[in-house]
Amino acid sequence: MTQDQLIKPDIKFVAKLNIPAVLKQSTEEGKKTVDKIALQIEGRTKIMIVSNGQIDTGFMLNSVYSILSSGHSSYFQTWPSGMYSGQPRSKEPQRSLGPKAVAAVGVSASYALWQELKKSFLFASAQSMTSTGMTLVFG
Repeated sequence: MTQDQLIKPDIKFVAKLNIPAVLKQSTEEGKKTVDKIALQIEGRTKIMIVSNGQIDTGFMLNSVYSILSSGHSSYFQTWPSGMYSGQPRSKEPQRSLGPKAVAAVGVSASYALWQELKKSFLFASAQSMTSTGMTLVFG
């Protein structure tokens, strides 16, 4: 078996925030809180990519995006597929929130999962924001 046959991960990964305890406070107030958490995770993810030394062209760093409870997404502000420093880079399609997620943070660089497996930036950032009553769903 080749490595490709053994490992077939979903490279379109997203940290989805499903935080029922926060939402029970008040729907609008809870959504605002979740949105703030998502934006903080997006920022921390970018910081982690830099501090982990995972930048060669800047494409992955500039492919981090969030989807907020209102449906607003920063996906279309990320860099497009193309050549960066002579290297071809491709962007995965935006993920949807799904029926139970309130907000999401994703990385659209097609190779982001492999970098995440080498040295975590998205999961580590999301994990740093968790507390009692918060659940992170990856999918």
